[in-house]
Amino acid sequence: MPTIGFVSQKGGVGKTCCAAAVASILAQRFKVCLVDVDEQASAALAVGANPPPDRLPLRDAILERRVVECVFETTVPNLCVVPADPSVNESNFVHVEMRERLLEFALKPLQKYFEYVVIDTPSGLGLWTWNTVYIADLVILPTDADEAAKRCLGQTLEWVSSIMRRFRSEICVEEFYRVLVTMENWDDRILFAKLGASLEADHGAQTFKTRIQRRTAIKQARDLHMPIVEFAKRDRSEGSREAVKEFVNVVKEIIAHEESRVAQPAKTRDAVGA
Repeated sequence: MPTIGFVSQKGGVGKTCCAAAVASILAQRFKVCLVDVDEQASAALAVGANPPPDRLPLRDAILERRVVECVFETTVPNLCVVPADPSVNESNFVHVEMRERLLEFALKPLQKYFEYVVIDTPSGLGLWTWNTVYIADLVILPTDADEAAKRCLGQTLEWVSSIMRRFRSEICVEEFYRVLVTMENWDDRILFAKLGASLEADHGAQTFKTRIQRRTAIKQARDLHMPIVEFAKRDRSEGSREAVKEFVNVVKEIIAHEESRVAQPAKTRDAVGA
């Protein structure tokens, strides 16, 4: 069960939108669970989840390893979601032992039911980001051309790398993460050109070839609590079609990465001169 985590220190870079879109498109071929651990529950909303108000709080489900009871269907075939709620605020886990492995234990039962798990984390480098890095097979770092976003990308990657070196040293960091450029637009073409040059120099092989353009259709889909692939079935505009095409291409790159990861033995840090 490959696990994909969307991580960003900075908010406003399209992380949740990308997580929901990728999960919904993966669901066209696989059984997928989108796990939302951001207390705002934006990812769950983005795929049209409507859990009952009396459901088990996610904090209790994680601590008691009953997350299966918090899995709900969405409007997208083959896509289920574990919605977040305020109970997953980090302050509620301060005194919990082995906090960095909570998701590892809690999500293990999902292996029986799903072929992919996609995790949307809160912005920042806190408990749930740590947990996600600890268990993910691929971490995706969305960024735009904003100077703060580029700075945060470097800080996020440094933090991710430190966790990998300490706790998952058998995995080559360069094979573990990918940078996804989001919200690209023509008006800021000079900034995005600079970002592209910077990414090529620092993360060439680790950057998705596909870029996500800023589009009205993506915003409209978000406002209607629909993944873009479902919104495009109603809205026949070119913007919707192109948005879906971009996310489909991102998913193709993710699947290719997973196939490569499974086919090749893990590289150790020593093997790559770390």
